[in-house]
Amino acid sequence: MMVDEKEVQHSMREWLLRLVHAFRQQHACLSQSEQSKVSNLDDLSVPCQIEVLWISKAEWSLDYQILIFTHFPEISDQDIAIHGPIRPEEALKTMENSLSQTKWQRMIDREKSFYLVTGGDRRYAAILEVPFAHALQAIEGHTVRALYTSEEKPLQIGEKAVISRDSFYWLVPGDIRKLDVENIVGGIINDTKQRETAKPQPSKPKPARIKGFVTYFYPPIWIGEVPPRTLRERLTGARPMTLMFPQKVLDGEYKKTKIVVNQEGLIAIGVEDKSKALEALNEIMAASLLSGVSSFAVREAELGKAEIDPQNLTIASHNMPLISNRTKLGQEHRGLYPELVPFERQVLSPDKIKEIFRLAEEVTADPASTTVLLMLLEGYTHLQNAEYTQAFLMTWVVVEKWLDTLWEDLVKEKGIVGKRKQKLIESMLWTTDTILETLNLVGKLSNDAYKQVANLKKKRNSILHNGVRATKEEAEACISLASRLLTGEVI
Repeated sequence: MMVDEKEVQHSMREWLLRLVHAFRQQHACLSQSEQSKVSNLDDLSVPCQIEVLWISKAEWSLDYQILIFTHFPEISDQDIAIHGPIRPEEALKTMENSLSQTKWQRMIDREKSFYLVTGGDRRYAAILEVPFAHALQAIEGHTVRALYTSEEKPLQIGEKAVISRDSFYWLVPGDIRKLDVENIVGGIINDTKQRETAKPQPSKPKPARIKGFVTYFYPPIWIGEVPPRTLRERLTGARPMTLMFPQKVLDGEYKKTKIVVNQEGLIAIGVEDKSKALEALNEIMAASLLSGVSSFAVREAELGKAEIDPQNLTIASHNMPLISNRTKLGQEHRGLYPELVPFERQVLSPDKIKEIFRLAEEVTADPASTTVLLMLLEGYTHLQNAEYTQAFLMTWVVVEKWLDTLWEDLVKEKGIVGKRKQKLIESMLWTTDTILETLNLVGKLSNDAYKQVANLKKKRNSILHNGVRATKEEAEACISLASRLLTGEVI
């Protein structure tokens, strides 16, 4: 059945005018104190303008409406603009045209802004992109439900949200004209009166939030059971809701410092000193690598500021610079950078994360071990970035440190002390080569381990003295040996 657009728009305009008039009639009957309690999500007082974006699929009786209310003094009161009904495939173009209007391209005055807009963009249009995106996603969901179910949900205003102190919007999954104006206004007035009569409860002072830093495990991980995808998510390609709104999976302490980890691998640590936070987080990443979980080193620029709620130990707030694939993981909930953050993750159990924390504490109790562990992490990160020579040299240092430890243990075992001990440990005569040979001769190093180390040492000399580059296979061999040395698999 063909829909007369002008007739439908006229009907919508008349309904909106009735809404405004009904609100103002009842608003005028309120006391001055009560009028001050009207929510800024319901205020239709003078001046009030309304713009409607109406997406419709008439053959399936599907509607989705965005009602934008403004109090712009330079625009006439009760100025109403209605876009639609338009089909879903035309919605994006209509949205773009609407947002290009001068009134939406203006900056929101800071005193009228309720929050900071991502990226510092304070245009009205930047905030309106959010409900417009919700509308497009919602109409897709309605379409899928129409295919597979005949169930109808009761019509209601789905969401109300603020744009600024002089504007707000309503999202309506349906046709708002089917709602009774008097009921809507009656609800607004009743809520207002309840706010007026409600006695404010004295608020208890909240404990100060724990300040610190935040980053992600990378490559991406998921902790706990992988969220199953619904039929809608499979058909539309939408992300699982659990992924969009991940929860905390564990909290605790790392070296007497509060730490919180969310399902998607977001990890916050309550350390205000950035360099110390970076070191602690890289200790955890290194322990993760040592435990068999692929992990890259965290760079300083990949740290975001965070606040931890001390009462429920959750990440209360955080921000993240968008400079790498690691930091862009934080944009998953907005559906940005899908090519960088597909849902392909290492799935770990909460117990595995606890094991990583325990290992990190244990290994880093010794400063020398901490240095070696961090070198292994750096070497592995270089390898994954195809920097094979750097990866080889960084992890060769781990092998040398391990040989030095074996040598010192042997000297101690023999009961050598004083100047002789100093000569054996610190003398330039005892090079890596002589230590390697001696450890093998006295049975402290197996023939197999001796051959592996000797071959890698030969490659190390070629790199440093002849400018030869390491291959991927050589870098992998050095990292593999270093990892096995640190876990005691090779002796």
